[in-house]
Amino acid sequence: MRGAFQLGAIIVVLIVLSVAVWLANYLVWFGADAPQVDYYTKIREMQAGASGASPDDYRAHGTLLELASIIESLKAEGLEEPFSIDHDKRLDEQTPEVIAGVKEWISACEQRSVFAKMDELAALPSYILPWEPTVLFIDLDYLEGSSAFRKGIRASGNRGRLALYAGDSRRAIEESERQVGLSGLLLSQPIALNRLVGHAVLAYSIGYCRELLQHGVSETELAKLTELYDLVELFPIEEVINGERLIAQNAITGTFHGNRTIKIMSRGAQWARIESEFDRMQSWSGQPAFERARSPFVDAEDDWRYVPADILLPAMSAMVRSHDQITTDLNGIRLEIAIERYRQETGSLPATLDDLLPDYIDELPGDIFAEGESAYRYRVLGTPDEQGRAYHLYSVGYDGVDNGGVEPEERAYEALAPDSEGTDFMLHRYE
Repeated sequence: MRGAFQLGAIIVVLIVLSVAVWLANYLVWFGADAPQVDYYTKIREMQAGASGASPDDYRAHGTLLELASIIESLKAEGLEEPFSIDHDKRLDEQTPEVIAGVKEWISACEQRSVFAKMDELAALPSYILPWEPTVLFIDLDYLEGSSAFRKGIRASGNRGRLALYAGDSRRAIEESERQVGLSGLLLSQPIALNRLVGHAVLAYSIGYCRELLQHGVSETELAKLTELYDLVELFPIEEVINGERLIAQNAITGTFHGNRTIKIMSRGAQWARIESEFDRMQSWSGQPAFERARSPFVDAEDDWRYVPADILLPAMSAMVRSHDQITTDLNGIRLEIAIERYRQETGSLPATLDDLLPDYIDELPGDIFAEGESAYRYRVLGTPDEQGRAYHLYSVGYDGVDNGGVEPEERAYEALAPDSEGTDFMLHRYE
């Protein structure tokens, strides 16, 4: 009897000890502290690295704030970008009142040197924020500046469209140069917010370029567009993850002043969580797009012990999807320009994309959503339009399946998002 009692007591003690060990491991951090690093210098060096600029070259930041100040002064005088534009229509299809408002806005931008400031930005090698040795949260000056930046880009696009409609295709091409140049200022950035603005500007310029092609430009101007988009470089998304990692690390070490015992209060525990999640992001983002589409990134499960770290993690899927989208669009516009050059010089469309090699394009870009990166889908249609541009060009989209050019019901870009089965991303469609 006594033996059974002792055995039971031992079991109870072991259970209590096991629960205590589990609870201690669940709540208490026994690992190393976070290393102390000069983060604000490292992030500036990353920003400068792609261009070879000095980490203390803040000219772009200053010029952006000057641009924002000009836009704000125009707003104070009642001169704003028209908000009544129907973005589903071309500019020449808008009402006379809308077009008058656009012209007034463009004129105000010209008079206040908005375009001159944008050219100053486009001529600079890189965009470097003057980071301070404190927690690197979002810079509010940059947010205001990026809003002005995008307003200026739209003013540039509408200015170019009006020139194109008036027969001044040279001016229209100059506006395309401005847009692409400005996108390049941010496309090398290792910070998600900056990179996403660069994506948005480049996407706008590509849409604008498609309108130039549809309206018609000369062979010389097509050669200029080829040169312009050939110079665009999309830096790997892994660099953005490294930049965001530095920002998150700095936020943790700047917020927590010691390696406390309880995990939610421990600098080391929060650091370890960040390291683990960013390692997962790097591993996933390094896979080809078609593989990532088949195994989407899964965010870490919510855990109250790591709330401080988790709020610093970027929206990984959205960031990579933006990179994939602009990659697909950029390759597409390069093909469209090459096809138009071929058509103008030969009087007909190429029978296949291979006919573009090597005179009109150096190599055919692969469709990143197709397994093995096979070529974009291209189909010449039986009934040509008046300009002879009756063809379809598309990516198979997120589902990796050639659906014959079926578009999503609403926006074309939805074909590059999850849950887009049965649709393709149309780059050029002849209706």
